[in-house]
Amino acid sequence: NLFSSECAKNMLFDNASLYLSEEQRDKIVNKSRSIHLGVIESSLGVAYDPSTTVPTIVYNHRLQGYKNWRTTFEVLDELHKEGVKFKVRFTSSTRENLAHIMKYPFVEVALGATREEYLENIKGCDLNVTNSSHETFCISAVESMAYGQPLVAPDGVTFPEITGRADNDYPYLFKNRNEQKDMLRRLLTDHAERQRWGKTLSDYVLTNFNHTIWAERMAELFEEYDEKVVVNVRADDAKEMFIEKMHEYDRKPFPEFYRAVCGTSVNGRTPFGQQSLPYSKASRLARRLGGSVAMVGGTQLIVSPK
Repeated sequence: NLFSSECAKNMLFDNASLYLSEEQRDKIVNKSRSIHLGVIESSLGVAYDPSTTVPTIVYNHRLQGYKNWRTTFEVLDELHKEGVKFKVRFTSSTRENLAHIMKYPFVEVALGATREEYLENIKGCDLNVTNSSHETFCISAVESMAYGQPLVAPDGVTFPEITGRADNDYPYLFKNRNEQKDMLRRLLTDHAERQRWGKTLSDYVLTNFNHTIWAERMAELFEEYDEKVVVNVRADDAKEMFIEKMHEYDRKPFPEFYRAVCGTSVNGRTPFGQQSLPYSKASRLARRLGGSVAMVGGTQLIVSPK
């Protein structure tokens, strides 16, 4: 059971506790893992250069109910009426509820049809804000933080996790509307503060949520899983036949090798069959016995032991 964050994992098990015994819950927990999404490509690692004039808040979140976007824009409107200078750049790829925020004089729209256009739209902004009450990871916030933009968000769900608060004591997660307003005012009027925490967040997400580390963690998980799936061949003659077939079909398509193994008799019996040795189990057995399976041009090939 794979989760994109500890928050997502906890959401499931908090609810599972209502319906499952503690024993059954623990069985599922013990077969679970949290691996953060790898949403950041290396090209996002750009120098952070925040605005020193009128800062721009990027709103790259959907205008949907659980995001509590109406509250976000009400708080921003209050700050604007108090004389705090800023702009809000809305970068969603949809026009859903767009008319509701266009009434605010500080809102500009930068819709993008491609990821490249979207990243270009958020890159030049200075900070990010959301009132979302339900997030399992929040990709949009992580993308924004990669560009050195401080995040003002609720002190709950996934936000302490994706900002790295346990490691860096990130201070801009609010418990109520007044705290949110004070945090926004501080960041909008203090260029050095934006720069300080923007750099901290950028370093954190680029280190922890990039493509490479995600791939490494997934590969480790597959390797660990493979070690747990024990495939034994008790009869020496069956094992010898399997190895001989690997040598015979070396660098040939794995399905051809598999059919040969399942169709070969040893001492008057057929030790392997499609039911006792399914395709995936055969590939694990090949690795156990010193061979491997290679992917070449989209085709799996059996590779014999050296």
